[in-house]
Amino acid sequence: MKITAFKPLLLTVLSALLPVTQSGAATVSIMIIETSGNPNAVSGTAGIWEGGMMDVFFELGHIVSNAPALNVLQADDEVLNSEARSGFEEADRNGADYFVVARLDYPIGGEVKGTQKPERVSLKLYKIHPYGILYDKNFDADFSTHETLSNAKKAAMILATYLRGGS
Repeated sequence: MKITAFKPLLLTVLSALLPVTQSGAATVSIMIIETSGNPNAVSGTAGIWEGGMMDVFFELGHIVSNAPALNVLQADDEVLNSEARSGFEEADRNGADYFVVARLDYPIGGEVKGTQKPERVSLKLYKIHPYGILYDKNFDADFSTHETLSNAKKAAMILATYLRGGS
């Protein structure tokens, strides 16, 4: 049985075990969505972004979880909003304070393989209660694939400045 099946339960248990003195720590859930690829496969690039961002938030003392990474065929706003809403609702049910969506856009009609470079990266940071969008930026992905982890970590550092406690 995979550990990933227990992530929501693990998040709840860890939250309950934290001492009151850790009140500056935020609970952050991350979701990676890739577009214009194969809906049955998530690329290695998604894993690099997810892992890099999670590492930074954790190292800053925040509680981190993730929604499953997704790959949709096209950057259809209705489909993307539906998928993001589902991840947001799960994060809310599991007690997260913030929800991050990192969207990696690949060339239209292209198949995502390995650690292929996206054309564009979009980041959104939501505050769950009270609801609000704290950060919403799009970036051209004019970096090489070996810079992917570094850029994911830099993005997480930027987002962390918006979390309570001001990491």
